[in-house]
Amino acid sequence: MTTIIDPEVPSIGAADAMLDSETSTSRFIVFAGVVAVVMTLLNLAATVYFFRSMGELRAAEQQLERLADFEARIIAKIDQLNTGVQSRFEDLDGDLQGHFNDLIDRVGKLERTPGNATAMAPSPEPVPTEMAPQVAPLEETPPELEAATDPVAAPRPPRRASMPSPSAAYQRLETAEGKVYYRKVK
Repeated sequence: MTTIIDPEVPSIGAADAMLDSETSTSRFIVFAGVVAVVMTLLNLAATVYFFRSMGELRAAEQQLERLADFEARIIAKIDQLNTGVQSRFEDLDGDLQGHFNDLIDRVGKLERTPGNATAMAPSPEPVPTEMAPQVAPLEETPPELEAATDPVAAPRPPRRASMPSPSAAYQRLETAEGKVYYRKVK
């Protein structure tokens, strides 16, 4: 094997001689120092950004906790309002049913009383005899019908229907004042 050497091409040993060892070492040290400073600045910027992000995250978590507490208070107030309204509607419904029953009783008593029924009826206007329908004369009321219309003998209708039992989805709460509230069971 023969090696051919071209005199115009510099040899490898000559390339090392071209690079000055002192100059290349100082350049390398400066380059390494600049890279270290840049990396340090990047790390500091990343650390500052990280700590700011952690602070914002903690603030957001605190706001979410306050929001959950606020939501729980709102739900409790709405449930209390709902049960109060339900209780009030039940009371009003009971009062209304009682008034209707009293009214029905009074109307029934007025209808059963023979003297009041004729006194309350409006007096009919005179009708000419040729246009008046032929009506049979009134007979006296038989005694068995009188006994049936007697207010003492007639059974009294029930005052109020029993209230339906509340849904199992609600819990009944009664205060010291006697008010009844229903709270939704979760």
